[in-house]
Amino acid sequence: MLKAVCNHYSEVLESLDRAAQDVEAAFRARQQGGHDEILRMIEAHDPQRAADALRAHLRALQAEFPSIIEPSSTAHNEREVAQ
Repeated sequence: MLKAVCNHYSEVLESLDRAAQDVEAAFRARQQGGHDEILRMIEAHDPQRAADALRAHLRALQAEFPSIIEPSSTAHNEREVAQ
C-alpha cells in the first residue's frame, strides 16, 4: 500500500507548478504531525494507540489529498510544450 501511495504522490509532485508547490509543502508539513504521532505510539509500545493514530492520519490524508492531486493548468501546459 505504501509503495502505491508513494508512487501516486510522486506523480502528483511532478505535476505541480511553482505556486502549487507551496500548497504541497504546507500539506506535507501538516501530514508530518500524523507521522510523528504514529511514531510516538510505536515508541511507547502502544499498538492500539499506534493503530488509532494511523487510522486518523489516513483519514486526514484522504480528506486533504484531493486538494493537491489536480495538476495545475500551468504544469499541464508546460509538459505539453516540452513534448
